[in-house]
Amino acid sequence: MRMDRTQVSILAAIVNNPNISSRQIAKELSVPLSTIQRRRSLLEETLLIKSYNIDLRELGWRTADMLVSVEKGNSDHVAEILLSKPNVLAVSTRVGHPEVNVAASVFYRNTEDLHRLVEETKAIPHVKAVEWSEIVRQLNKPQTVMLNLIFGANQAKYPEK
Repeated sequence: MRMDRTQVSILAAIVNNPNISSRQIAKELSVPLSTIQRRRSLLEETLLIKSYNIDLRELGWRTADMLVSVEKGNSDHVAEILLSKPNVLAVSTRVGHPEVNVAASVFYRNTEDLHRLVEETKAIPHVKAVEWSEIVRQLNKPQTVMLNLIFGANQAKYPEK
């Protein structure tokens, strides 16, 4: 997808504030509302992924990453099995680490739940080892930092909040 300066500025405005109105973007960028609406719709259909995230800690749950070492050629199969488990939010297959080739984001209420999930994972055929790391705190950059890197600092002219 080709992105001009206006498109990048619209994208920056939306990722900086997903609730911003097209009217507000048009006003702040001095671009006609119809242009913003047309281009925003295109971005929402092709590039943007809308989602809501639940803060599981507020509900009394904990989150962790499970790092799984799987025998060569079996990563996708093990990833699919893990994803079928109710306490697994997402799974990815990986390259780069000599031992870890599957990672799973998991949630659990207490240490016993995590232990059960780790032991169930170890019992999956072709799994060699499982490590885990609890997420204590997560820090995020504004997505406009990424946009500036991808499209150039001069293109994403929307201020960060």
